[in-house]
Amino acid sequence: DGKAFPKVTDLALCNAEFQDDIAKAVAGAKITKQLKSLDLSKGKMSDEGAQALLDGAKSLAHLESLDVSENWLSDAMVSKLKKAFGKKLDASGQGDPEEEYKYVQVAE
Repeated sequence: DGKAFPKVTDLALCNAEFQDDIAKAVAGAKITKQLKSLDLSKGKMSDEGAQALLDGAKSLAHLESLDVSENWLSDAMVSKLKKAFGKKLDASGQGDPEEEYKYVQVAE
């Protein structure tokens, strides 16, 4: 809920195998109210996780930056995110969502 971390304004939860679950949790979390930037890059986020961000767009509207770069989002979903979040969104470097083997960007 953010009470334990009242000075956190920039949150990076990157490079996760379970990036969809993180997106779902963050979109409705109380701590997002105090954030200026949210970085969910370099993971295995799919359109499912991105849809959670769209569904929670109202609670994320105040963000100055939202980074979902280097995930596995479709072009159609990137377009929807750009429409919802505008210039504050970084959705560059997406992998092919049809790829059978998906991976996080930073691994051994």
